[in-house]
Amino acid sequence: MTHTLDITINSPQETVFKHLVDIKNRNKWWPACKSIEHTEGKEGEEGAKYKVTLDSRGYENEVTETITRKKAPTELTIMQESSVGVGKNRFYLRSDGAKKTKLTWESEIEMNDLLHHISAKIMTFFVSNSVKKPIQDAMEQFKHMVEELEIN
Repeated sequence: MTHTLDITINSPQETVFKHLVDIKNRNKWWPACKSIEHTEGKEGEEGAKYKVTLDSRGYENEVTETITRKKAPTELTIMQESSVGVGKNRFYLRSDGAKKTKLTWESEIEMNDLLHHISAKIMTFFVSNSVKKPIQDAMEQFKHMVEELEIN
């Protein structure tokens, strides 16, 4: 299951990328991210791993995140692995002028075998409601954070 969302941020592409790759600050703009700890590799670079605790409606889920692709300042891919399944978050950045950046967040989720046995309609309903809205909210908060930092 894949969700794709776009947002325009009033900040240069390089600045947006810098904040996006700063994974340890994600809990400032993604409310579900309760904690994040660098565990291996060079921070912010391909191969870096992080232990992330996510809170989804009161349920804590521990996730291992790995930066699998970093092409500054246009692309960042982060693989997420947990007991629920595997996710890929791809971020694409495109300059829309000197101080505007279009950020596209593509989130792809593959549930584990147990969850594959649940009917596709039920899964689509629950996953869409539990994933799409939080991603939308996180993108808005990320936009706000980056734009505020640009002003100050």
